[in-house]
Amino acid sequence: MHNHHLIRANLSIFYLYFSNNMDFIYFLLLLSAIFIVYAALRKTHEPFAAIPPWATHLDDNGVITLPNVFSENDTKPLKALVYNQVESKSLRLGAINNRSRRLDMIVPLNALTKSILAKAWRSIKDGISKYDQNPYVIECSSFVNMPYSDPQTWHSDVLPEDMPPGTKLFSIAILLEDTDESMGPLEVIPKSHIREIHAHQRECNPKLEHICGYFHDDVKYTSCVGSLGSMIVWDATVQHRSGANRSGKVRSMFYFSILCGTSVIPNGITHSIEKRYRNKPLRINQFL
Repeated sequence: MHNHHLIRANLSIFYLYFSNNMDFIYFLLLLSAIFIVYAALRKTHEPFAAIPPWATHLDDNGVITLPNVFSENDTKPLKALVYNQVESKSLRLGAINNRSRRLDMIVPLNALTKSILAKAWRSIKDGISKYDQNPYVIECSSFVNMPYSDPQTWHSDVLPEDMPPGTKLFSIAILLEDTDESMGPLEVIPKSHIREIHAHQRECNPKLEHICGYFHDDVKYTSCVGSLGSMIVWDATVQHRSGANRSGKVRSMFYFSILCGTSVIPNGITHSIEKRYRNKPLRINQFL
């Protein structure tokens, strides 16, 4: 009983004190408001509070290969869908298609590809969300590199000056088979998205190929090799190409591109996606 009276007495004192000290009450209210705002801001920025190391590598070099993101159960139906496009009556070829060397085939956005995009986005969201938490999907396509095909010339999908400040364009590819250097993988010149690098390649006499190699390159580059289901992410302004396929095997990959910070399609992009999505691009979070 004594404790009960003591608690009541303390509450009465507390009430009388704060009733006569409105400034202190206002201070507490202000402090509470600041805390609420801070908590809300922290929650808003939580997705990219901790930047993963691979994202730093991507920013610095313009490309990153993430191994074993997808399983064979993911890639097998995806590869079948890509190859079915060859015989499809609705086949749509992209701008970089060359039947004697490579196929750039637009892939429909259906339940399968939407689930692939969703899984890919979940795996890179922590590193890309600092640019846009809900980017636009502006490409959904595939690339098939034929056996014994020559390399492409070095190029960027878009020039850095064509990307407004605060915007980014990334392409994301999924390897549909184990890929080594002999299969002409994607090749990238690191850091060419942040500094000007003049890349040259010149042909060698075919009769001397066994001595010097068919192409000479004046720059160092990275070959994006990996096992089936690995994922490659590259900045669209980095210089890259499809390498020389000397393996006698077909190399294929599914890819899509996401535009961050704007809905305005930059100059130069092939925009390899179904026509109905070109004027009204979808946003990646629609697939989650």
